Amino acid sequence: LAAGALWIAAVATAFTVILVPYDYQNGGYWTPLERASYYSFSRLGWAVSVGWVVFAVNRGYGGLVTRFMSLKFWIPLGRLTYCSYLCHMLVANYVFRLGTASIHYDGLWDMYVHGIVPVLFLTFLFALAMSLFFELPAARIEAMLFSRKAMEQKKDRKMSNEPPAYIKF
Repeated sequence: LAAGALWIAAVATAFTVILVPYDYQNGGYWTPLERASYYSFSRLGWAVSVGWVVFAVNRGYGGLVTRFMSLKFWIPLGRLTYCSYLCHMLVANYVFRLGTASIHYDGLWDMYVHGIVPVLFLTFLFALAMSLFFELPAARIEAMLFSRKAMEQKKDRKMSNEPPAYIKF
């Protein structure tokens, strides 16, 4: 019952954060108090909503959300997230500086086609290259070093005459 109420509160908060500024973005007037309130609490509300989703999925209260987030489709993208985080600003700067005219808003479709999609595609392409050339070789070297260290510790335990401390009687 409590998990259901928290799901409702999290979804309602997330939709509120997304939908409340619709009027303001379309030319509506907000008083300074309304703007200050929204900009003060919207990030907190969004963070709490996302935090609940993460907590609920981790603790088994996710249901369909857990099944969706556990699909095999997310595994390759999940492994590229850190590399994409590292290179996304370089890619965004490159894509947005390709044009000869200044950047201005022409509509949602134009923003997606000429801004978000190319940046997203190139970011993950460069993240794949970074992962293949830097992250995976470093992870293999790290695994070899730690496996050797673990094997040496195992040999040292076998050679010592003292019984290990974790023997159960």
